[in-house]
Amino acid sequence: MTDPRYPKLAKLLVNYSTGLHKGDRVLLDMIDTPDEFSVALMRAVRAAGGIPLIEVRHNRITREMQRGTNLKHAALVRDLELFRMKKVQAYIAVRGSPMRAKPRTCPARSCRSTPGPCGRC
Repeated sequence: MTDPRYPKLAKLLVNYSTGLHKGDRVLLDMIDTPDEFSVALMRAVRAAGGIPLIEVRHNRITREMQRGTNLKHAALVRDLELFRMKKVQAYIAVRGSPMRAKPRTCPARSCRSTPGPCGRC
């Protein structure tokens, strides 16, 4: 199920933060972001009359690419990124963070006198 806040945030980013106009091209740079939000953002761009271009990235993959880079490769990446940026009127980057572990709660019987992670103790 999609988070009901996604369409609201997407609309705010498109209509207020970028002031997108009909026919504007917008580059959406989605880094470790839920797919549902990426879809909501593309729909908001289309609803405003814009043309969405999307890049979906994952930090783990990007980090590995950068580990093996050299000056020639870095220059190529720079040139490609610059070319793309010159072709759009707006740029929206959204960085997420995958949840590695579920929040822990402590059972009442193990609570100490100092506050614990559950907030009940």
